[in-house]
Amino acid sequence: MDDDNAVAIDSAFQGDPEDEERLPTKFVGVIREHKVLIRDPRTTPRWHDLSSRLPRNFGRLVDITLAAPDEGTTVHVTVLNAHSRIAQSTCTVFPPPGTMTTRPWPANCSPFIDITPPA
Repeated sequence: MDDDNAVAIDSAFQGDPEDEERLPTKFVGVIREHKVLIRDPRTTPRWHDLSSRLPRNFGRLVDITLAAPDEGTTVHVTVLNAHSRIAQSTCTVFPPPGTMTTRPWPANCSPFIDITPPA
């Protein structure tokens, strides 16, 4: 695979099967063409670019992971760059972004914070 087109993917479910206001939703995260993309099937468009939330000059992204705390309202997005730096953002996903009190994508996500451990 060509480095310029490297792709990483992960997914996480968030929601509560017993709460009609927060039914489980599968979120998919992809690193493609140096962008952090998140798929929210409840919104139009479905894909959202979170790259503007990354620190300036963070570098070429190579991996992504998503996590959803039990009974929470957020999805945590963690990315890795080509120089082994790690950054994390927290995105509010309930209520759905762009409705009620939740800002639309990507404003519903905190700025990515560099959480790279010391060398």
